[in-house]
Amino acid sequence: GGASKAIYTWVGIAEQESFPPDVSAAVIGKTDCKYHDYGEGRHVIHAFGPDLRKMPDAWDTAVEVLASTYCNILREFLDSGLPNLRLLPVSGGILVGQYQKQMPELTIAALRRGFLMLLVRQQAMIVGRHVDLCIFLEAELGEFEAVVRAAC
Repeated sequence: GGASKAIYTWVGIAEQESFPPDVSAAVIGKTDCKYHDYGEGRHVIHAFGPDLRKMPDAWDTAVEVLASTYCNILREFLDSGLPNLRLLPVSGGILVGQYQKQMPELTIAALRRGFLMLLVRQQAMIVGRHVDLCIFLEAELGEFEAVVRAAC
């Protein structure tokens, strides 16, 4: 899709038939994540988010599965040793299903829960680093900003 395709083009794998072997071996089911260094400052945490279209009317389940995915992303970020993380909302775009209008609230609820799933020492390490939530579609930015402001 849109954001994934842009990232794959940026790292130079858009035309490849498969991911690097370490990514393919680690990312096999929902919530799985794997950091990979593509060189030249191109770092990616590949994440397998849930297909929210298959979770109609299941807000709590969607939050929990997304929270597990975000927790795993944050762990990969810590293990990478990098100081900055640019994070896209997981399972947005074509996987969002009926949650399209609720995606900002769903993302922040799941990200908060995923952060709380980390060990306290891991939480402290995240707080010491820089995390940006990157919104692919400019039309969605205002809603995400409002939800983030309300959550802080």
